[in-house]
Amino acid sequence: MRAVAIAIDLIERYPESQPILYRTVRRVLIPRFPYALLYYCDDEVAVVFGCLHSARDPGVWQKRSDVALD
Repeated sequence: MRAVAIAIDLIERYPESQPILYRTVRRVLIPRFPYALLYYCDDEVAVVFGCLHSARDPGVWQKRSDVALD
């Protein structure tokens, strides 16, 4: 859980520091694990909408992001 807390802290402190993957969706890698948190920034709030294994098909999170961004 500490690794997830580090990733969330990074999003809170520097929400726009991570690369854009798709539309406005950004990804922060979870240290020491092959997982990533997917999020987007909405005004002054960062919204995490997924935690996926980094080897998963990108179509999975792109479908989630389309729902999240609508």
